[in-house]
Amino acid sequence: MVSPDICNQTEERLSFLRTLGSAFAVMALMIAGLSASLPTSVCAQGVTPGTTNTMESGKTTPTLVVVGDLDYPPFTFLDHGRPTGFDIELMRALGDVMQTTVQIELLPWTQARDRLIRGEADLIAGMARSQQREANLVFSRPTSLISMALFCRENSSIRSADDPAVRRVGVQRGGIMHDMMMGSRVLPEIVARESTTEILQLLSDGIIDCAFLNGSLVDYHRRQMHIDNVRAINVVQTRDYCIAALRGREGLIGEVNAALDEVHKSGLYDALHDHWLGAGVSPNAPKQNQPLLSRYPWPFWLAVTAAALLAVVLGLTVRRARRHQLALDVCAKERIATEDELQARARHARAVMMSLKDGLILLRADGAVEKVNPALCSMTGFSEDEILGATPPWFFVAPDAQPAVETMWSEMKQQRFGETETLLLNKRGGRVPVLLSPAIIRGNDDMGEGWSIGVKDIARRTETEKALRLSEERFRLFAGAIDQALWLVDPTQGQILYISPACEQIWGFPQEQFYRFPDLWLDIIHPDDRELVTRNYRDWLGGKTLDFREEYRVMRSDGTVRWLLDHGVAAPVSDGEDRFVVGLTKDVTDRRQTERELADSRERLALMSTSAETLLGDKSPQQIGNELVKLVCLVFAVDACVIRTVEDDSLRFLACYGVSEKMLAPDIPKDWGISGRILGPRKPLAIADAGIAGDLPQPGTPPPHTYAFISYAGAPMLAGDDVVGIIGIYSERVRREFSKQDLSDLQIIANQIAAVVLNDRLFKEVKSRRDDLEQEVAERVRLEERIVQGQKLESLGLLAGGVAHDFNNLLVGILGNAALITEELDDESPLSAPVSEINQSARLASDVCRQLLSYAGKGKSSSHLVDLNELAGEMAQIMSGTVAGKATLEVIASERAITVETDPVQMRQAVMNLITNATESFTCEGGWIKISTGVVACNRAMLARAYVDAGPGEGDYGYVEVSDNGDGMTSETMQRVFDPFFSTKKRGSGLGLAVVLGMVRSHHGVLMVKSRPGEGTSFRILFPAITEEESDGPAQKTEGEATEKQVAVGETTAAASAPGSRHKAENLVGHGTIVVVDDEASVRSVAVRILARHGFHTVEARDGEEALALLHEHAETVRCILLDLTMPKLDGEQTLKVVREKTPDLPVIISSGHAADDVFARCQGLGATAYLQKPYSASAMVGVLSQVLGPGLSG
Repeated sequence: MVSPDICNQTEERLSFLRTLGSAFAVMALMIAGLSASLPTSVCAQGVTPGTTNTMESGKTTPTLVVVGDLDYPPFTFLDHGRPTGFDIELMRALGDVMQTTVQIELLPWTQARDRLIRGEADLIAGMARSQQREANLVFSRPTSLISMALFCRENSSIRSADDPAVRRVGVQRGGIMHDMMMGSRVLPEIVARESTTEILQLLSDGIIDCAFLNGSLVDYHRRQMHIDNVRAINVVQTRDYCIAALRGREGLIGEVNAALDEVHKSGLYDALHDHWLGAGVSPNAPKQNQPLLSRYPWPFWLAVTAAALLAVVLGLTVRRARRHQLALDVCAKERIATEDELQARARHARAVMMSLKDGLILLRADGAVEKVNPALCSMTGFSEDEILGATPPWFFVAPDAQPAVETMWSEMKQQRFGETETLLLNKRGGRVPVLLSPAIIRGNDDMGEGWSIGVKDIARRTETEKALRLSEERFRLFAGAIDQALWLVDPTQGQILYISPACEQIWGFPQEQFYRFPDLWLDIIHPDDRELVTRNYRDWLGGKTLDFREEYRVMRSDGTVRWLLDHGVAAPVSDGEDRFVVGLTKDVTDRRQTERELADSRERLALMSTSAETLLGDKSPQQIGNELVKLVCLVFAVDACVIRTVEDDSLRFLACYGVSEKMLAPDIPKDWGISGRILGPRKPLAIADAGIAGDLPQPGTPPPHTYAFISYAGAPMLAGDDVVGIIGIYSERVRREFSKQDLSDLQIIANQIAAVVLNDRLFKEVKSRRDDLEQEVAERVRLEERIVQGQKLESLGLLAGGVAHDFNNLLVGILGNAALITEELDDESPLSAPVSEINQSARLASDVCRQLLSYAGKGKSSSHLVDLNELAGEMAQIMSGTVAGKATLEVIASERAITVETDPVQMRQAVMNLITNATESFTCEGGWIKISTGVVACNRAMLARAYVDAGPGEGDYGYVEVSDNGDGMTSETMQRVFDPFFSTKKRGSGLGLAVVLGMVRSHHGVLMVKSRPGEGTSFRILFPAITEEESDGPAQKTEGEATEKQVAVGETTAAASAPGSRHKAENLVGHGTIVVVDDEASVRSVAVRILARHGFHTVEARDGEEALALLHEHAETVRCILLDLTMPKLDGEQTLKVVREKTPDLPVIISSGHAADDVFARCQGLGATAYLQKPYSASAMVGVLSQVLGPGLSG
């Protein structure tokens, strides 16, 4: 790269040479003017537009059409209508060299360019070269260099084109600066004009802020137009100024370049350049076309002599000038490249600033706003004009946030930069939370020239943080409300992320201790449990196991030992999130204590039974005592036991264990020391802190015979009203607090020893107590099992009720529409059979729903007297085909008739399910299945062993038993055999046995199961047997009576839809309005169509609110309401209550797909007139209406 110093020296030398050349040019022109023989065109260095040059041979020279800018002085312009200027005179000189006539036309710049592009001109006299233009044009060697500068008014503060004060920029339309600015999307408004004179005038008048113009042009205009309020800010770029032709005319440009060389060699180029662009001779100076020789003959030879001398000097000087010109050209090109790069960077920086999504503020050194981007304007609602010039703390900052901004500004001036959260004011009145990030802008000298502040809208982040805080508060509230410790752990570091306050209650240590010492909970685990728990915990954190579940002991800070249950799982995470584990810790000490006490009770009962058996033996009291003391130490987990008997007023040693007999006194007074405190009130006594007492009357005065211990418990040995002796138990190493139960048990043993003569009675008493305890335990276990089973059945009932309700709603539409279609068809219609099958299938589906409700303990089943012998034979006949091939089916019926009260359909289904289950238990052929009936007397013990014992109590029960010799069941399978959806087979729903259980339970029967692996299975269903007197007595309901009662309350039964009643119902005709209320449109549609066929006018309602509105509107004509029970908004139960308050006598028919018992329970006391079970047929509906409306219908 050429250094700037060389460029400056070269420019100075060229300036000198141009001055010298100008002088020589004047002399040459004087000589040329004195030569009267020279043609006028040569003296003018050009040809007149439109003229034709003729060569000596008489041939016409070719013509070049050259266009130029009409107003671009001193390069091209009109002088009294004649084209002139540097470019014009140069083109005429080139035409002479090329022996070509030059026809010059000056036009507005855009028209001149268009003529060249369209091929209507050969050359354009002068054009700045650019890469964009080189795509269509070819350029000659530079004829000059033009410097494009940014001009503004003298009083303007604008320093560059990027200055925020720049709003409107003037350029020549189609000029080089216009081309460049059209490619940028971030500059201000562009004001383009054809005339540079107009642009300069607009700038002088203040209509535009600045303008990009050629410096030589502005100098010329300032002299001609007397404009003195315009100044240049800086040179934007310097360009090669060339002659241009349309691409494809490279040959013509070659000829132009050759002619330029000749003009340069002749010195004419330098003369023209100095004349127009150098010394600044005015183009309007008068020109003398008359030869000077005729006017001044005497100076002619003087001028010739001076010209000769100057020619010699000029020749030497021009050679040096060419070398310097070459250096200057290189410098100018490098400057152009540097300026292009700087402008590109500036455009990129502006584009980045304008495209930022976050706000950006540029500040001057004094803090005043110099520039903002659109994002900030959008954020605040203020325009850039409104914000520019604002000073700290800036008006668009919220008043309550300005102190923080002032603090930030103070720190910025001290070169401390930190982020600040604050609030900006929105022009519309809102407040925008933002994050300010300041930075300094440094100049070339590394000094601060200004500041930048990034503004990030954190409204969404603020809302997210608020929601997160709320969620965390709720989480902590929940965690603090439960009595279990909730914890979160980072598995990679083992660090506790969170632990709830319950940790202090469970472990005895505050939360802070667990955060500081994450392994604290492992360190306080009981030594016997620590290794296993730690290993399993580490494996779980490492991902080797899916969950963590351990039950272990801990040593609390207060010294107590507690049992804890930990259960942890890995929390689900999304991609990219850190994994963590979560768990709960629960104190299960009470449960473990209960279990331990239960186990101790069982063990103690066993040992006490052993001691009782010991007393029954034919042994001496000494032998009995020696055996008992060992058992007592085992029972109470103590170190020693001593038995003494009362002999007169003394206590004589009988037996001991765990302490040497030598350490004990053989005889002591009966009322001495601790013994006296027991025997006096005849009550057992426990002392947790006995110290060194033994048999002493007072602690602390040891006799020769003493026994040191810590805790003691003793009981008197009583036989009726007599005190026989005393038994004492001792703890030597640990402090023991004996419970009341301990003392009670110790008293029992003492009494056993005392009542050796009555040991048989004592043994029975102990055995009875053991039986009671075992029965209590068994009863508790059985009750727990009943609770679990009830919950399972309740779940099945909820499921069945919901499915049946929704399915029944669907069946109403199917049955109703099928019935309506049937009425429209002839008997011989081909559609009659398919419609009949649809109707039949829908009824079967309805039966399935009804049975499903009954099996789950829901619904209103129909109870009748059933002969179990007949039922067993009937089922054997039906199922024989199913069983064939796998086993033989045999019926073993009782000799006497067995009658029970149950639902025969459900009973058949239950037996069928048991036979099917038995059939599927065989893995090979050769098995047998037996169906047995009989009567058995059941007592309380037998009923307690039953799986379901909801029967009325002890008494005779008739039973049906299905047994097989299949594979049998394990105890695990037995526990789940009646669970819904449980099955050991690959196929099947797992509901068969659950249905059996539901049927037995709903009819208050009893179900017994026996099974062993490899020995087969037996299921026995029992119901209270009905005697002949009960079956024939007047109190027994017949099937017809039961049906009649059901119809009276509005249920749809077989009697209600019998052929005769159906025929009668179909012929009934009614009148008046019936309100149909149901949230299902298909149900309402069917009901309306059925009622319309029977003469009723109907109105529909989707819920209770609409029904009440319609009832109010049609109060005088409404005769009945058909009301669904389950609806949105106001349901059937609430609607019925309101209806009864307003119209107590209006018939209301409840219609629902739920079980009848559930419906009656919900509507009890509300005054429902009747109940219509979904799904229902047209005849069933009309039948219920006939029962409700009575005389209102006619047949």
